[in-house]
Amino acid sequence: MFIPIAGTLIDMIWASYAAKQMNDMYAGKKGKIAFIIVLIEELIPGLDVILTFTLMWLYTFVWIKAPQMQAIIIDNNSKI
Repeated sequence: MFIPIAGTLIDMIWASYAAKQMNDMYAGKKGKIAFIIVLIEELIPGLDVILTFTLMWLYTFVWIKAPQMQAIIIDNNSKI
């Protein structure tokens, strides 16, 4: 942002690229919501300090509890 016009143009290009990357990384509804948030966050000056990719990673792998895997028991002793 040190160069007024070039900084704004670069930020616009980066906003669309970052939003597309976020959409590609996370499929479905999560990806679409993240796409919109990243696009808005990157286009509005001063909001670049928000770490949207890091927050999305934390949301996906830390904050959301994944369903626990359960063992499947196979009974080989049953008669057919």
